[in-house]
Amino acid sequence: MALAQKKVKGLRKKAEKKGTALAVYLDTAPGLYEAVWNEDSAFTPGGHEFTLDLIVAASDLDVQGDGRILASGWQGDAGGSGDVEVWIQGPAGTADMLAVTPNPDGRWVRTLVGLEEGNYIVGIRPEGHDVQWIWKTIGVR
Repeated sequence: MALAQKKVKGLRKKAEKKGTALAVYLDTAPGLYEAVWNEDSAFTPGGHEFTLDLIVAASDLDVQGDGRILASGWQGDAGGSGDVEVWIQGPAGTADMLAVTPNPDGRWVRTLVGLEEGNYIVGIRPEGHDVQWIWKTIGVR
């Protein structure tokens, strides 16, 4: 993963030279979260595992409302079944939530464009499961 971190650093330098702000969250060793709760609220392992391990935010520094966020992770049990709810809230307090269907290998990606500058919260959880969200923050500059 040191190579991935080195590549991200290089991308940031190139972006700065072109007048683009770039923020990257990369979890090189993401923990797997499991989404199984019994009716009595007791946790039982063995359900849908899910991660949020990459968030990229970018914006042209001279243009208003051109921010972009890409969020990605992995979700799946033995069959990799089920969608992922991806929730993104911006500085104005408005939120966007959408269920994303993972690829056959369990990898999912969600992109938002036309965002204003500011701090954003990204949350995920397997769709249809009443479990705690994974939350991360990132800035669009």
